[in-house]
Amino acid sequence: VSLKHEQIGVGEGFASDLARIYIFFESETETLSSSIVAKLPTTFEPTRSVCIQLGWYEREIKFYQEIAPTSPIRTPYYIFGDIDIDSDKYVLLMEDCAKYTLADPELKGIDYEKVKAITLAIADFHARWWEDSKLSSFNWMQQSYELPADFDVESVRKYWELSSQTKEFKRVLPDGAYDASRLIYERYGAFKGTSPKDKLTILHSDLKADNVYFDNSNPENPVVFFDWSSVCTYRGVADISRLLGTSVNPDVRREIEVQVIKDYVTRLEEQGVSDYTFDECWEDYLKGYLLFVTFPLAMFALADRSSERGNVHAIQNIVRWFSAIVDNDATRLLPK
Repeated sequence: VSLKHEQIGVGEGFASDLARIYIFFESETETLSSSIVAKLPTTFEPTRSVCIQLGWYEREIKFYQEIAPTSPIRTPYYIFGDIDIDSDKYVLLMEDCAKYTLADPELKGIDYEKVKAITLAIADFHARWWEDSKLSSFNWMQQSYELPADFDVESVRKYWELSSQTKEFKRVLPDGAYDASRLIYERYGAFKGTSPKDKLTILHSDLKADNVYFDNSNPENPVVFFDWSSVCTYRGVADISRLLGTSVNPDVRREIEVQVIKDYVTRLEEQGVSDYTFDECWEDYLKGYLLFVTFPLAMFALADRSSERGNVHAIQNIVRWFSAIVDNDATRLLPK
């Protein structure tokens, strides 16, 4: 009969504008949703241009159309998506997940129980696409060995320079982290050139608590993953690096990370992946912190300091991320 909408996620989203659309029917029904969510490109032109250049909007819609339907993973229910590349128009309509619970709404850091649930669910997804023959056919998805490596290097250097110019950057970093960050800055180009070409799968690549809901009414399959705009191919455990490096406090991460990687490898084995040892996985886990260092640096450099949540989130990310790098001496894996 009618619709109304409201903007949501103001101050929290970076790449997209979100709206909740309320739907009014002639009569009440339990089979039709009373609200859905619309996701559109941000109206902030500098960000919009970069996201279009990187293919983020197209990637997320294609994910829901081509990958989600045949994957053992929960995502928001896909309703509609459409792309007009010539005019740079994109729209995604999906389930309103407000009835679920964000993994960490108060940014306190998640515990082992939640980490394990997320790890096992994403491991099932990785196992499904492990060295799948179709991986290279998704021409809209960036492959691990493809350019723009130069763009990644440029981004790491730009965001490191912006961050390192602030007094706050050195103040909040743990001991040894500034030197580690500078080493990554200097050697990232050579490291990016060593990206693996085997044992690849589909990577969420932005796996953090802010992109995970828990459906407490479904204890058998509670984890709902969203925000698939940066999906790509790589070694799957890099998703775990992203999760622990952004969403787990350092003291908790130190206690659980070895067990989490064991959980991950065991789950892969249960799903038929037999040629991936713990030692190899552990090294890939540490490399994940080096590979995705752009994310915490960019968040710190571009954080909206007028937003309390955004400011807290930016500082937490940089501290958690570089604590993991220093604790595990991850920079030893950088090319000399």
